[in-house]
Amino acid sequence: MIEQNLFKYGGLPSTSKFFGRKQELHQIETAFNKYRSFVITGIDGQGKTNLAIEIGRRSKKKVCFIDYVAGSNINAIDLAVKTLADVLDSHTVAKGVTEATEALNETPILLIFDNLENVQSQQLAELLNVIKQWSKTGECRVLITSKTFDFKSYDTEYKKILLTGLNGKDALEYFQHTWRLTNDLKLPESSDLLQLFELINFQPLLIKMLVKLLQNIQPVELEENLNTLLTEPNQADQLWLILNFMLKHLTTEVQKTGISYWLAKVLHGNINNKISINSKTLSLLPRLGVFQNGAFEPDVLEITDITKKQWDSLSSVLIDIGLIQFERLPLFRVPYIKFHPILAPILWQHIAKERKKVFSDYQQRYAQLSAYMSYEEGKNADQVRNLIRRDFPNLIYAVSNALDAKATWAPQFVKNLSLYLMVFGFEKDKDFLTQRAEEMSKKSKK
Repeated sequence: MIEQNLFKYGGLPSTSKFFGRKQELHQIETAFNKYRSFVITGIDGQGKTNLAIEIGRRSKKKVCFIDYVAGSNINAIDLAVKTLADVLDSHTVAKGVTEATEALNETPILLIFDNLENVQSQQLAELLNVIKQWSKTGECRVLITSKTFDFKSYDTEYKKILLTGLNGKDALEYFQHTWRLTNDLKLPESSDLLQLFELINFQPLLIKMLVKLLQNIQPVELEENLNTLLTEPNQADQLWLILNFMLKHLTTEVQKTGISYWLAKVLHGNINNKISINSKTLSLLPRLGVFQNGAFEPDVLEITDITKKQWDSLSSVLIDIGLIQFERLPLFRVPYIKFHPILAPILWQHIAKERKKVFSDYQQRYAQLSAYMSYEEGKNADQVRNLIRRDFPNLIYAVSNALDAKATWAPQFVKNLSLYLMVFGFEKDKDFLTQRAEEMSKKSKK
């Protein structure tokens, strides 16, 4: 049996209340009566992952959610097999595709492959063959999300949908629900909201941003600004411009700490401070782009040089608009900060001159972390492995790039990670990294 206290892959991620998409939900559920595979495509911010999660929630089958949003540096098939092993709580399944397929013959499962566009091209064809095989096994079904899906090697019958914006009614309901959760202000007029929604093509992610913006800016003024911001044709740049505009033009409430908090409690005063995000804090935001879809809070602060006070104001806004969420892990008190799939790529594009320094700090921080965890392994193996496994994407990405940069400490970094690669079943990655480290060491001795 797999360790009960270890962070596990494969469970459905937590999300906020699901809105709309009744037609799409019905289409997918009906399609599964005829087709074994269904594909959801669409640009960032349309809610592909949330729709897939909702299908998983409604499914009568056991669900295995395989997330490739930050898995480009881990063997794609191994990740699928190990995730399924976690869901079935079986070491036997973890041995390989053959054992996993045998288990799927016995247990009907809905397999969700999320963000498949991130799989490295040299691994994609092989992974798609496995997905095809699993889709035809027993009573299993496969649901894939990807920005685009024109993979010719997936030569099996499947149904596909292109996800676009919400319809007007659903968009209003989604906005109104989110608005009431975050403040007691009077709701803007529906006619004003629909005009704004049309400008952003009814994208759910941008609608959530509007909730925050309209708490500080009148609809007419916001419409004028959006018309200016949205002249940029690139969707990723549009999101970047809107995010920047929002962070510059709002105030947020952060809970007081220490003596200030207790004085406010004793005097029955406001326990929150209203603050604006200053230009210095905003300038540090793109540094978050170095992380692979999330990180533990101490690593975020150390690598980005964002102070705790700055982070409190930034994170409160990013949580409100759905770009990050905090996760609490078994045996570990420090929160893991999970990013929306679009956040890191957009920020990394705009990091400018400090990219090299941040990237170097990132690699060294995770090398130091791996060394410390190796030292702590004998004292508290469960807690160490919990931390390592949750932050695996960052560790693998950091060690791979340290080898690319020929950092003198990279071979030791590989050695420190090898135990965990073996324990978690990523032996192909272990062998590949070890070979690279050995080749680097040989060349350095010449």
